[in-house]
Amino acid sequence: MTKLVQNDIASLVNEQSALAALNANYASLEAFSDSVLSRDGTSPNPMLADLDMNSNQILNIGDPLDMNGNRIIGLDPGLLDSEPATVGQLNSAILSGGGAPSTVAYITVGNTPSLPAERALAVTGAGLSLTDGGGNASITIDLDDDLDAIAGLSGTGLSARTGTSTWATRTLQPPAAGITITNPAGIAGDPTLVLANDLAALEGLSGTGIAVHTGTSTWTERSLTAPAAGITITNNTGVAGNPTLVLANDLNAVENLASNGMAARTATDTWTTRTITGTANEITSTNGDGVSGNPTLSIPSSVTFTGKTITGGTYSSPALTTPSLGTPTSGTLTSTGGYTEAFVVACSDETTALTTGVNKVKWRMPYAFNVVTVRASLSTAQASGSIFTVDINESGTSIISTKLTIDNTESTSTTAATPAVISDSSLADDAEMSVDIDQIGDGTAKGLKIELIGFHN
Repeated sequence: MTKLVQNDIASLVNEQSALAALNANYASLEAFSDSVLSRDGTSPNPMLADLDMNSNQILNIGDPLDMNGNRIIGLDPGLLDSEPATVGQLNSAILSGGGAPSTVAYITVGNTPSLPAERALAVTGAGLSLTDGGGNASITIDLDDDLDAIAGLSGTGLSARTGTSTWATRTLQPPAAGITITNPAGIAGDPTLVLANDLAALEGLSGTGIAVHTGTSTWTERSLTAPAAGITITNNTGVAGNPTLVLANDLNAVENLASNGMAARTATDTWTTRTITGTANEITSTNGDGVSGNPTLSIPSSVTFTGKTITGGTYSSPALTTPSLGTPTSGTLTSTGGYTEAFVVACSDETTALTTGVNKVKWRMPYAFNVVTVRASLSTAQASGSIFTVDINESGTSIISTKLTIDNTESTSTTAATPAVISDSSLADDAEMSVDIDQIGDGTAKGLKIELIGFHN
């Protein structure tokens, strides 16, 4: 692009137009000379804009001057195209008047007293560090390990430090119920926690009282209600303190009983303890206070009827110890056969060793008989071996579910470790009875007898 353009003068015929053209050319030359550098220093000679060397070099440069006209001696030419200057380079630059440059600003990575116009890069606190690369290089700002880990995150979400210089992104997770979270990763806005389900229902209660779950995500307030009598309640809603239940009326009286026994209400809200007692030789009371078991009333084995009148009634099979009955004026004595009797039956001789077998002896009942107890005995007890075992049959069927046994070295079943159990106690008149020996021991037992103890029907 041409920086100075002159008007051509095509003709001098018109003197005035030619002079005007010449004057215009001279004016543009004068204006142009003010915008170019003067080689001899004629003023004005300062730069009014950046000088573009278009990648060309300036050759044979002398020592530069600062803005006060001081000549800078020994300045590294590299400073002319390197920024920022290093401390070493600036320290090597000496003004003609002495000292470092003072009217230009330059950047370093540390404060140096000999460089009054420097601007030092600095970091405050942890997280950043500076590295000076020297001339024709860069001052590098480095992140520390934690900031570098944060810068290296690739996902989105809340940042969490998981270890030394280790970070990860996290998302708030709500529980299965009770809290919901919007923006849990904080991407679209602040994470917001909102109560839900039962927690929302609890938060929404407006009254006071004991909180009760009445359904899915539903709660309400309740108050303890006392019955009409027996219990009083203070702080029934729990607002002023813990609900307290206190016994009253009859319940309080029962609670305050100090002795053991049957509880008896003697008046309104009044209780005491009682014991059921009997009368000597008439009624016997066992556990009358109920402490050790159920109270039991029974008639003693010897009853005194002195001063008593027995009127009417029927007495079946009484055991009369005084046979003088006189002439009864009322009632009916229907049977006197209820006294105890026994059948003793020999099942062998006294000297022959006993062996197992059925029908060792047979006989017939002379009348109907109720069996109360059965016994067996030996004239000679066996010394060892299997336990001696006997069975008693009515018409071929055993009348005992647990057989009669006689322990070794014993001669009677009354001392047996396992007592016999009667399964058929009622023997018919003329019933055929038999005895079996089911088991013997060492074969030394002799002289077997059995006893049926009971009463005549």
